[in-house]
Amino acid sequence: MNVRVLLIAASVSLLVACSSDIDGDSGSDVFPVDIADQFSVAIAPYDSVKPEDVISGSEQLEFRRLFPPDEIFAVGSENWMKVVLALDKEYMGAAVLEIPGHLFSRVDIWFKFSDGTISHDYSGRRYPYAERKIKHAGIAFAIPFGHEQPMEVYIRNRSGVPINFSAVLWSAEKWDSYVSIQRLWYGIFLGGIAILVIYNLFFAALLKEKSYLYYVGYVLSLCSVVLIYSGLPEEFIWREGLRRNYILLVSSFGIFFGVGFVNSFLNVRQRYAFTYRASVAFSSLAVIFGLLLAFRIHIVPSSWTGTLMHLFLLLGAFYFIGMSLLSYFAGMKQARFLALSMVVFVAGLIAYFLYTYGVVRYNPYLIHAVEIGSLLEGIILSLALADRINLLSQAKEEAEKQALHSQRYFSKRLLTVQELDREKFSNAMHDSIGHGLLVLKQNLERIAQSGEGGPSKPNSVKLLEQAAFCGELLGDVRGISHDLHPHLLNRLGLKAAIESTLERAFKDGDIDWNADIELSSHAIDKESEITIYRVLQECINNILKHSDASEVIVSLRNEDDYLVVSIKDDGSGVPSGPPESNGLGLRAMEERIELFGGWFKLVSVNGVGTHIRFGLPVNK
Repeated sequence: MNVRVLLIAASVSLLVACSSDIDGDSGSDVFPVDIADQFSVAIAPYDSVKPEDVISGSEQLEFRRLFPPDEIFAVGSENWMKVVLALDKEYMGAAVLEIPGHLFSRVDIWFKFSDGTISHDYSGRRYPYAERKIKHAGIAFAIPFGHEQPMEVYIRNRSGVPINFSAVLWSAEKWDSYVSIQRLWYGIFLGGIAILVIYNLFFAALLKEKSYLYYVGYVLSLCSVVLIYSGLPEEFIWREGLRRNYILLVSSFGIFFGVGFVNSFLNVRQRYAFTYRASVAFSSLAVIFGLLLAFRIHIVPSSWTGTLMHLFLLLGAFYFIGMSLLSYFAGMKQARFLALSMVVFVAGLIAYFLYTYGVVRYNPYLIHAVEIGSLLEGIILSLALADRINLLSQAKEEAEKQALHSQRYFSKRLLTVQELDREKFSNAMHDSIGHGLLVLKQNLERIAQSGEGGPSKPNSVKLLEQAAFCGELLGDVRGISHDLHPHLLNRLGLKAAIESTLERAFKDGDIDWNADIELSSHAIDKESEITIYRVLQECINNILKHSDASEVIVSLRNEDDYLVVSIKDDGSGVPSGPPESNGLGLRAMEERIELFGGWFKLVSVNGVGTHIRFGLPVNK
């Protein structure tokens, strides 16, 4: 995130440095200065006039005063501009005349001096870059020196695109500084794009996600548009001049990859099937249109091509924004950065269109509006992909929490059902089997007492032995019934159930016990009572089986928002390895307590004893 912030700050600083104040005041310290409002403009059909006739004045074109901003494009025509400059008075020190903008096909300029000398120069995308006197990606001409002033300047433009004419005078020193900073800006721009591409290719390979590949294609298309628009390819690649309209071709690929990115990122195919098919058809049509234009196959009038591609771009941008907002308001949070990124890009695009179509006057920021918008969009889209990872991670965590909650709920329900089954089985044993054994014991005793010879007869003795055995069975059944479900817990409460269990467990041994049970008025739900009882029951079983203790102390009291139970013995302690247990086991006890929002602690010292403490939340 800090790298992105630094990149944006550096980019803005460079653009500010590139964008000196431009006004119409004279003087050597005012460069650069825009003199477009001093020009006159005339429009003539292609090749209808000869340059020498216009310069000599024999061809009377209807020149009118230019009032910037003024869009001077006319279909099938060439633009002529002229101005009279006195560089020895008004603009002393001017060395370069720049025509801002990069989509000019052919621009010719003639300087006519008062001594009759005429100097000709040319620049533009259709002219070889190697023949330019000023090696610059834009349109710039060196102003000839050594001639009498004033001089007349004639400019002929043949571009076939909308033109918002501007003419900027530079001193040599400021021009060199401007070019250096501009190259540094493009270096940072390309470096930032390269970082974004590598960063997202890494995630594409790591996550096997198509959205990242569409993003890379989209960003590379935007970068290509910016580069072609800047004129840099003529300087390094097409030095003999640009022969095809590649800017519309790569723009169409930008539409294709941008729509594909939105569809993949927002899962449009599954959510809006018809919209998905329509968007694929639209983006494919844009690519076909761009290919036809690149190979000069015109299916529409050539004067419409630029405007039609601009329409394609705006429709693609609005689809990008509309689908992002629709998805965001439908609950898809990761769409938020998508909408913001395209809003930023469209803002730059609209600013560029406003300048191109003569709505606003030339400003150095507007020349770089598409570049600024593209870089910011790429950065924000990268944030969108990172944000998607964060949101998916949060969704995963939320799903894990929900799964844990469901697991705990299921476990609690399972324990509740088990307790209900135990209670039913315990009641059945107590009321049915226990009652039957009691009746059988009483009948055997009555038969033994009523037989001939009285209870001393051998048969009577056997009957009494069987009655005693029935009594033992009855005791076992009652013990099992009590272990399955403590009936005292329902009838007399937790304190009585605990004391009864301690009495039954230690009455026949050599273990002294003490119970300090203080229950306040805080409500304890049935599940918590059962949990306390079961854990305490398991602790008692472990003491009887493993501890060799002589004393057990049990306490139960309220501490803050918890009911805290303590079981302490002076036995041999818990072995260092996993404890053998026929019941819940220590880990199972801890899990059961945590299931109900409690905590569990165990302290054991070999030969000294074991102290178990746990707490369960209570309702106030």
